[in-house]
Amino acid sequence: MDNVDDFPHRASQREQLLALVRLDISITDELIKDKKADNSEELIYSKLESEKRVMDSIRSLVNTMENEDRVRLQISNAASKSQALRTTNLFVFLAITFIILLFIIFWFLGKSFKRRRDSEEETNYLASLVNQTFDAIFSTDEKFVIKSWNKAAEKMYGYSKEEAIGKPLDELIKPIVI
Repeated sequence: MDNVDDFPHRASQREQLLALVRLDISITDELIKDKKADNSEELIYSKLESEKRVMDSIRSLVNTMENEDRVRLQISNAASKSQALRTTNLFVFLAITFIILLFIIFWFLGKSFKRRRDSEEETNYLASLVNQTFDAIFSTDEKFVIKSWNKAAEKMYGYSKEEAIGKPLDELIKPIVI
């Protein structure tokens, strides 16, 4: 049986039920004594009617308690279902958000890789043009240190690419004064 402290609202119902059960036991004991004593049928019938009323009261009280429990259980189940639905909705929302974020990330990465590939292709094309031309082409930084040197520059100035890159421009090419 439940601990009374766990269900304080049931204390009065429990006391009432115990009193009715004690009364029923008392009536049953009297009936047994009357039956053994061979008392009149009317007395026994009247006590049986009393016991029936007590038993009806016990059934009614137990039925009331069961109905209260059913209502509490239904409320609890409804709250559990509601919480489960909220949890499911949250999970679905988070999953959809995660999928959308992954899609956006992959889309940006795809665009970035495509730009990089296009840029590399253009750089390779321009580098091949620079190497295939018959004109000497080289580049320098802001301090006039050579950064690139094509094949035509090797032929024209007599320095290999490895010798020219990293040297100051004025060491390799002397200006002509007129």
